[in-house]
Formats: sequence, structure tokens, C-alpha cells
Amino acid sequence: MTGHCLFCRACFVFVVDQGVAATYANYGGLVARRPLPLFLLGLVLATVACVGLINLQTTNDVLSIWMYRGTRLDGEKEFYETYFGGDTRAENVMISADDGGNAATLLGLQAMQEAVSSLIPGGDSEITYERSGETYGVADTCQSATVPSYFRPYNNTAESPFDWALTGAFMSYGYREVYLCAKEGVGPIPLPAEDLPAGWGIDRFPCSRLSPLDCFQEGGYDYPEALQQLDLVSTFVRFNNETVTAECVQDFGDVVSALQVFNGGTEEEAAAASAAATAQLTLVIDAFFSWGYHWRLPYTEMTEDEIVAHLQAAREFTSSDADPTDCIATAVAGGSPACCLSWAATKLETDLIFAGVDDSDGSIKYLMTTQANFPINHPAWISTMEARGVTTEEGREAIALGWEAAMVDDMTPRFEEETGSGFGEGETFEDVDLDFFAKRSGDDIIENGNTPEPYLIIIAYLGMVIFAAVSMGSWKFSEPKSVALYSRVLLSLGGMFVVALSTAACLGFISALSIPLTPLSVSVVPFLSLGIGIDDMIIFIYTLVHTTDSPGDPRRRLVTTLVHAGPSVTVTSIAVASCFLVASAVNILTVRYFALHMGFQMLFHLVLLHLMLLPLMYWDSIRVAANRSDMFLIKLSPEGILPEAEFACANNTQRFVEKFYAPLVRNKIFKTLVIVIAIAMTAALAWLGFSEIKLGVGLNTLAVEGSYQNSFLSVFETEFDASSVMLVTKEVDFGTYQETLLEMQDVVQDVEWVSDVSTIKDNSWLADSFSSLLTPTEEIIPADEFNERFAEWIQGQGVTSANNFYCAEGTDGPRVDCAEFDPDTTVIKASQQLLYVHDQTTRENNVKMFRDMREAVDSVDPDRDTFAYSDTFALQSQYLYSWQMLFWVVGGGAVMVAVIIAVLQGSLTISLLMAGTIIMVVLQVFGFLTLLDVGLNGFTIVNLCVMVGLVVEFTAHIGRGFLFTAGDNRDDRVAQTLTELLWPTFAGACTTFFAVLPLTFSKISFFHSYYFQTFAIMTALGFFAGVCFLPVMFSILGPSSQSIQKVVNEDGKGFSGDINAGGGEVKAG
Repeated sequence: MTGHCLFCRACFVFVVDQGVAATYANYGGLVARRPLPLFLLGLVLATVACVGLINLQTTNDVLSIWMYRGTRLDGEKEFYETYFGGDTRAENVMISADDGGNAATLLGLQAMQEAVSSLIPGGDSEITYERSGETYGVADTCQSATVPSYFRPYNNTAESPFDWALTGAFMSYGYREVYLCAKEGVGPIPLPAEDLPAGWGIDRFPCSRLSPLDCFQEGGYDYPEALQQLDLVSTFVRFNNETVTAECVQDFGDVVSALQVFNGGTEEEAAAASAAATAQLTLVIDAFFSWGYHWRLPYTEMTEDEIVAHLQAAREFTSSDADPTDCIATAVAGGSPACCLSWAATKLETDLIFAGVDDSDGSIKYLMTTQANFPINHPAWISTMEARGVTTEEGREAIALGWEAAMVDDMTPRFEEETGSGFGEGETFEDVDLDFFAKRSGDDIIENGNTPEPYLIIIAYLGMVIFAAVSMGSWKFSEPKSVALYSRVLLSLGGMFVVALSTAACLGFISALSIPLTPLSVSVVPFLSLGIGIDDMIIFIYTLVHTTDSPGDPRRRLVTTLVHAGPSVTVTSIAVASCFLVASAVNILTVRYFALHMGFQMLFHLVLLHLMLLPLMYWDSIRVAANRSDMFLIKLSPEGILPEAEFACANNTQRFVEKFYAPLVRNKIFKTLVIVIAIAMTAALAWLGFSEIKLGVGLNTLAVEGSYQNSFLSVFETEFDASSVMLVTKEVDFGTYQETLLEMQDVVQDVEWVSDVSTIKDNSWLADSFSSLLTPTEEIIPADEFNERFAEWIQGQGVTSANNFYCAEGTDGPRVDCAEFDPDTTVIKASQQLLYVHDQTTRENNVKMFRDMREAVDSVDPDRDTFAYSDTFALQSQYLYSWQMLFWVVGGGAVMVAVIIAVLQGSLTISLLMAGTIIMVVLQVFGFLTLLDVGLNGFTIVNLCVMVGLVVEFTAHIGRGFLFTAGDNRDDRVAQTLTELLWPTFAGACTTFFAVLPLTFSKISFFHSYYFQTFAIMTALGFFAGVCFLPVMFSILGPSSQSIQKVVNEDGKGFSGDINAGGGEVKAG
């Protein structure tokens, strides 16, 4: 068996190694025979690829490029966006004290009120956007419930005394009539100071928003005028003498009955109409009294201590089981209510408006107001915009983004504390900091990342030009003519041109494939491409320089160079490309686009280096053979020129290896220390990585440092730990599905992450709470009565929940306004219930919450007619699969590289030792990520996979050099290999390091940590492994040497009859 294995191994080595080497020998001969056609072929291919740049495109949709694809979430996201347009467009304003202290002060609240004054529809400083001659303000863009026709204003005149009936404004007319009638009776509530004006009705509902100001009377800063008028009389109408009010309501019912008879209705129809009208008006009276702000206490009349005490009591009330009506009743009874409620008297999730709360003294570091604007494709907003003549998605998007851009322009002077903003030095709010964030701000972060920083690219390329000139030039000034002849500065510049052309060509190629650019493509690819491309260029040129046995034969010199360096350059390029292409399997578009870009980039490098750099190298060899100077091609006389072998025999690095490092590598103690240190460091860092690394990447790190996005997100992502989730229900028979939904509410509420402050029942349209469909005394509506009851409810106190439904005229019919629900023909295509989750400042908790929510919902409804969704789920979805992706992608990359090494390197032993070294370095880098505060995410996984390939850069050349180096023993061969290859390996490490070094000057911190720091660590560890650990392992376990003479043979006809190899051993250096 042993003999059989040795025979198989020998066959493998001969077939693979000689086949690869022969291929390069033959190609070298082809380049020497046809250099110009090959060069022009490369130039044409690159030019054709560059044509694709006309299709260059970028993407800046955070959600679409960051979401993990290929799971059930795809369908859930599509359903939610189809029926509700996606998550709301949240517009945020945050106030904090500049000393980091309590922001819940009179000054802090005043600063908040001043900041949000531009969010008041029709206000003096309202934010507006002009488009096509039309002005769009806050009321046009903010999310609000649709006002049904029966609440609308009307215009009764002598000629048209029943305009209210003709326009359907039954409830606004009826309510006003009840109010006027009630004034005639005697009640316990004082008469209002003002009456409802003639024709009164509600023209719009308030914008949906949350604010600390809602805990005070000043929360009505944006309350519409009609609702302000209602605010003054609603308590009087609700709490007036019940008998009088009932009689007034019946009077209105009699008017409706008479009108029905007048229009030809029967007595039965008139009675039914009267009963329906009085029942609905009674519900409206109950709903109206709880709306508004007049009963809340004003903060402007409080001391600093009273404000803190009030907010403490309000937060306690909101988190208790008390009903919102209890707080209103306290006010009606003349007490001092302390509660945080919306305008429609639902509890606010205080963790969304307060952060940094110190329960010991009641101080609050951060105050937040969040206004909800309509999603671009929300059905209600589509209808609203169509009424304004905007009929396309592009038009709606322009309005939404344009308004948000105007908001950014409005808030920026306050954020930057400009003079005249009120927040500048010496001004009212100089001790207050304002931060803000619009929905478009996240996409703007990506768009900013898609804008290259040209000066960084220029610095990188200039630096590489200098490095290439220094490393490829000859600087023995005592031999000026030899320096002029043997320097390769011009060749290096040509190689730089090939690398740059390759980068541009690949950009055109991926553009032709409609692969859009992302911030990584713009801000990282140019640097990685430069570093890796220059590394391979240096290997080729360095090998050419030190192939000096036949300086007068350019053809043989090129062939020998290719046989030496070609396989290792191919191994490294294909290995890196393979790792990138394996990483492109990650189902996150921004990661996939980047990985595809870099994978194709490596292939472009490989092809163009072979088509264009090799002819340049051949021509340079002709130049040297013809005694022409490097830069200016001046003919030099042979006098005073050293033989090239003597001139290039030893540089400083080689002398260092020969004198110091080679003896050290031979030392057994040194070998033991290297192995022990490598193993110990790998074990420690691997343990650190697997046990301590955190999931995620902060969006703030992607924002430009010092920008308003960076400032806001740095606080928001770490301090505000609550977020919203929707329970979305598809089209079902709600009459029979009620029990499932009610059970689901209880099960979901028991999930540890779900907030008990503003519970799902507090916010649900179905739950047994105030203003919900079910009354507190009901458990369920009989199935056959559901549609009738729903129609009554949605046209009364449930009208503020209308945006939580998508209604259609039949299953396949068009959308209709749910406020006009017809129990016989209308169906509910989709509904949603709001809930809040807390403790969400870490990605680990995001993942646990996501899984627990799904498990809870699915346990009640295995058919998944209801599912939990939010855009946060989509953004964080990748973290559900991060560890799985890590093992599959990095493992797949490692297997791919192992196969490539085994096939192209020509030695199983070398391949196994290299594979082990690569795994060791990747584990070490993984541990270092924790020390660098880099989280586990799609970018990290791709980086680790790519490092599998990049470490080949530090090991392949050493491995192949050892394989072809002859010597009496392994130690001698290791010493000789290091003497020849330490410098190009070091140069390769330098190119990688210096290529990413400019990223430290990027304005985006993400690039510092994820690319400069990470790749710098990888470079250091890879270099140590390549020139220290791996040589030690070769000195212990390395295979026997192989002869290159099998390829470049005596008669030159072994593989190409045109190659005149000559005889003798090939020497490098």
C-alpha cells in the first residue's frame, strides 16, 4: 500500500507540475513570437469592456441592498409593500443638552417646540417643496387617516339648506346640531367659550407622530383648526346632562328619518336610517371627547422640578394598566392629569420619545419627536397624490424626497449651530444640541458612499508609482551605467498602466452586466484592486530581474520567468477570484455586488497581465540585451557595465537573510518557538473570535464623520432601544379569524421583548380597549355580524384606524376607502396591528426578538395568514444567518483554494501545508476582529473568505520557490528560498498595506475598521505566516525538490520547438 501511494503521488506531481509548467513554457514562447498582437489583443479587450461604462449605475436603497434574500421574508416584505407601501417614512428631531445632562427642562422643551414649528401644516415656517408649479407641504406628505365624507365640512345656504345631506356630512352636521341643542339644556359642564361655526367639519386629521410635547398641552402645536374648535366643546357635549344629550341625538335621528321619507323611503327604511344615525352619532360623541390637548397641563406654567415630576408620573401612568380615559377623567374632574397620549388618546411608547432616562432623579438625556410620512406607495397616499394630478411612482418619489431634502435644509443650520438659527453662540438655545434624521438620510448615506473620494485614489496610485519605481529601480550609484541599464522603472510604470486599465475595464464589464455600484465598489475596490494587481506585477518583474543566466536571450529569459512565477501568480489570482466569487453566494445584494466586482477584477488582472505585461517584459528584456537605458532607451556602450548576474546578485534584503535570518530559521529553538507561538496565538484568537464577536455593523459607521446622519445615529442606535413591529394579516374571513387574532395578541404580548408600556391591545383595532372594534365587555363579534359591526365602527370612532386596512371592492376588485366600507361588497384584503419591542440596541437581541416573534405568531397560525414584519426585520435579517454564512462561505472558499493549490502548485505536501497555514491566519484575523470592534456581518464574512485567497499571496510564491530550490537538506532549501523570495513577499505585503492605507483618511469610519485595519492585520499575520511559520514547517515536513530542467530542456523541443532553452541550471540572484 505504501509503495502504491508513493507511486500515485509521483504520478500526480509529474503530470500536474509538468503540465502547468509546460503550459507556461509554451505561452512564454508564444509571447516571445507574437508580443505585439497579444498586447493589442489585451488593449482591445480592455477597450471593449470599458464601453460598458455607458451603462454605469449606482444603487442607494438601504433596504434593498442590505436585506438577506431567499427566505420567507421576501414574500412578507412584498406583501406588506404591496398593501401598505412598506414602513412609514420617519422624520426625526432629537434634542439633548450640550453638557450631556437633563434635556427635559423648560429650555429643552422650548427648543423642541421651536424645532418642530416647521412641521406645522400652514405654519409660518412650514417646510414645503415646489414641483411643477405646485407646492407640497407637511399636510401633503405626512401620514394621517383619511377623513370620511360624513365628517367633512358642509355649506348650507338658503338655496341649499340640506347641503350636509347632499355631500354626506351627516356626522359633522349632526354633532354640531347636538351641541347647539345641548346648550339649551342645563348640564354640569360650563358652556364653551366659543361655538362650532356654521358648516363646521373636519377637513383633515393630524399628522401621525410621537413627541415629548404630547405629554403637555403644547402637544397640540400642529392640531388642525377644526379639531381645535372641537377640542373646546367635546367635553361639554360628552358630559352634559345625559337626558338632554340623548334627546338632542334623537332629534337628529328624527331629521334623518324625515329626510328619508322625503326622498321616497318607507317608514321601515326611515326608522332604520334614524337608528343607524343615532347609534353612529353616539359613538362619535364618545370618541370626540377624548381627542385633543385642551385638558393637558402646559409645561410653560411649570417649574423645572415640576416638569421632571410630571414626566415621571406620565411615564408611570403610561406603563400602568390604567385606561387612557382615566387620565382624561382626572382632567374633567379638575385634577392634574399626567399622561403621554396621542391626539386620539392612545398611549405613547415612551421609549421612542425618551432615552437616557435616570429613574433615580427623573432626568432624561434625549428627547425625540418622530413624524410619520406616507410611504411612497401607500394606497392612501397614491389616492391623495392622484387627486393632486401626480399619477406616477416617480412623481410621488420626487415629492417625498424633495420634501425631505427641504427638511434637511431647514434643520441643518440648527444642527450646525449657525448664527441666526436660534442654536448659535449667544442665542436662546446655545446650550441645547439638535440632531435630526429623515427617511432619505439613510439612502443619502449610501449615495454619499457611492461618491468616490478622488484624492484618496490619487494618493494611492501616486504612492504605488513611487513604491514601484523604488522597488524596481536599481540604486547602486557607484555604477551609474549599470543602474541606467538594469533599472525597471519604465517597465513598472507600464505595469501600473495595465493594472489601472484592468480596473477600468472591469468596471465597464460589470456595468454592462447591470451590476450596480455600491459604496464598497466605489470606495474599496480601487484600493484592493491596486494592491493585489501591483503585487502580481512585482512578482513577475522581480522574477524577470533575477533570472540572469541568459541575459542575451530575451526569449529564454521570459520563458524561465514564466515557469518560475506564472503558476504562483495564477494560483494567487484564481484563488482570490474564487474566494470572491464564492462570497458572491451571500444573499445580501451589497455584499454580492462587491464580491462579484472583485472576483471579476481578479480575473481581469490575470488576463491583462498575461496579455499586456508579459509583452512589456519581453520588450524590456530586448532593451537590456541591446544595452539601452531604462527610461529614455539611450544606447549605452558596454564599457563600465557590470554583468547582470553580478549586478543583481544580492540586494540588502538578500544579505540580511543570508547573514541573520537564514541561520535563525535553521535553529531548532527558533522553530519550536515559532510553532508554539503560532499555535497559541491561533487558539487564543480563535476562542476570542468565536466567543466574543458581536453581530452587526452600525449604520452610523457608514455615514460621513461629522455629518448630521453620523451624529444622530451614534445616539439613536445605542440609546433608543424601542422599535415598532406590525402584525400583518392577509385576506381572511375576519368573522371567524377573530379568535385567532385575539389569541395571537395574548401570545405575542407574552414575548419578552414586547413592550408593556404601549401594548398591542392599546394600539390594536380589534382589542377590547378604548376606540377598538371590540368593546371592553365583548370577547368576540358573531361571525355573521362582523361586517356590519366593522362598517359601523370604521365610520365612527374607528376612523383613525382606517390606514391599518386595505379594503377592496370584492376579492379581485379595486381599492376602496375603508371609511366607506360596505358590509355586503367590501372585503378587507390586509390589516395590520402595531406593537412595540424594547431592548433592541444590540443585533443579538434583534435576532432573538425576530425569532421569538416568528415562533409566537406561527404557533398560533401555522398557515401564516398573519406574520410579524418591519423594515428593521429586513435590515437585520442577515444576522439570523450570519454564523451559517460564515461557515459555508469561508469553508467553501477554503475548499476551493485548497483544490486550486493542489492542482496548480504541483505538490500535495506543499498544498496541505499551505492550506493549514491559510486556515491558521484566517482564525487569527477572526479573533482580531473583536479587538478592532468589528462585528460579524456580510462584509466581515466576505473579508474573511477573501483573506483565504489573499493569504495565498504570502504563501504560494514561497511554496513554489521551495519546491524548485535544490539543496542538500530542507534547511538549505528554506534558506535559499527566503534569500530569493523574502523581498518580493515583503513588497507584496507593502503593496497591500499601502494600497489600503489611504482609507484611513476616508471620511467614513466603516472603511477604516473594516478595510484598512482588518486588511492591515491580515497583511501582518499573512506575512508572518509566509516568511516565518511556513518556512519552518517546510524545514520539517517539506517535500523533495523538483527540477525545472524538465520544462526548459537542453534542446528546447520538450514542449515548444521554438524555445532555445540552452543548458545549465537556472539561477535567481
